[in-house]
Amino acid sequence: ESEKHSKDYQALLTADTKFGEASRKINEILDPKKTDAFNSNFGGYNALATQYLPGETQDMKVKIESLKSDMKSAGLELIRQGGGIGQMTEREWPIVEAMINKISPLMSEAEARDSFRTIRAYMEKIKNNAKTIYDTEWSGNQLYKGKKTSQPDPLGIR
Repeated sequence: ESEKHSKDYQALLTADTKFGEASRKINEILDPKKTDAFNSNFGGYNALATQYLPGETQDMKVKIESLKSDMKSAGLELIRQGGGIGQMTEREWPIVEAMINKISPLMSEAEARDSFRTIRAYMEKIKNNAKTIYDTEWSGNQLYKGKKTSQPDPLGIR
């Protein structure tokens, strides 16, 4: 029982941490102060014409690619951990992965912005579902660590 709890608790902490980090990155990407840099990475011709501009445009491109990479590794990590939460993630993850793979410089700026918001909302849903599964499975058990999960976001972004 302790081993199963350990897997579930670790998966919960991983979901909380990884999706919290991803949410912060999405907030940075969608920061209204960086609208020009964001827009320079989308819109088809606009993105292709400005893809090599130095400065904020490239910085934004790196953040977007970093987010995509982080998200893919987070999903795989959660699935590998197993337990009840890992099984839930295994069903949910292909949906998030498809959303991430859809992001392309050929998208309009508005569609790209909406995609990032949708991904952020879906990650929050997965994180909340992981917490619910953990609470439901373990709240009556002596191993339960409900008070130590879902740490508050120090930046107040969530």
